Amino acid sequence: MKQETNKTKRTDIFSIDPRNIIVPQGFNSRVNFGNIEELAEQIKTAGMLNPITVQAVKMEDGTEKYNLVDGERRYRAIMLLIDKGEKIKGKEIDYISAIKVPATLSKTELYVQQAMRNEGKNFNEYEWAILASKLRDECGITNMSEIARMLGKNNGQVVYWFQILELPEKYQALVRDGKLCGPDLRRVLQAHGRDTDKAWEDIEKMQAAAEEKGEENLSLKDLGYDSKTKIFKDSKTILKGVKTLFDYVNHYSQEGVEVEMDLLDMFERLKKGELIDEILKGAVDAESKEARETA
Repeated sequence: MKQETNKTKRTDIFSIDPRNIIVPQGFNSRVNFGNIEELAEQIKTAGMLNPITVQAVKMEDGTEKYNLVDGERRYRAIMLLIDKGEKIKGKEIDYISAIKVPATLSKTELYVQQAMRNEGKNFNEYEWAILASKLRDECGITNMSEIARMLGKNNGQVVYWFQILELPEKYQALVRDGKLCGPDLRRVLQAHGRDTDKAWEDIEKMQAAAEEKGEENLSLKDLGYDSKTKIFKDSKTILKGVKTLFDYVNHYSQEGVEVEMDLLDMFERLKKGELIDEILKGAVDAESKEARETA
């Protein structure tokens, strides 16, 4: 039997002058760069552990410069250190490590590179939405499945990202600035279905609660939601669970058996954030008890 060997792909890391780097306007999907000064201090002490990614471009005067593909947070931190006259691990900042991508890569491929090399501070939901919209609007890729494949995500995530960009600006800003995390926003929207007015009311309640506590970030807990509940995870599962519970109630009623949990009770339990599985288990236990008593 032929023995298989591990295969590796060689990636060249170059040393380039950061002063020759160009940041293309509007290319980066990141909008929240975090604390650059803190990152600069870390790089000053420990060095830049991960290389940035660039694409070489020829200038009109024949010199070579580099368009930044990935690593703008690191680049900003490096330039901050240079502006301050600082050193990295005691050495002058003449060069930094960089990976060069081929000059022949298309804009679509460069956006995919941006997603693949999303290191350090990960994109938030809003930034992923911006990146997905660039693939759609600038690169002409309208197939959701294709965008999902390129970004290594599932179709549902891509659809949700586009929903974010359709929200009123004030709610987009909450996600963009990291004050409302994407999963929490998704749970609120799913909880109210098509009634977006109710969803906005809940978000404003979260805002008011955060302001009252002197906090910037909104919390789902301020609505009394259990952040781990499955109730907001999948509306189809909720509807299936409600139908199953209704069938139990209807079955017992036809048999002349009084059911302790009526529909109103079920609804109240759902509002409190109880899991569908827990409520179903209660119904199954009740059925099993009835079977034992009539045996």
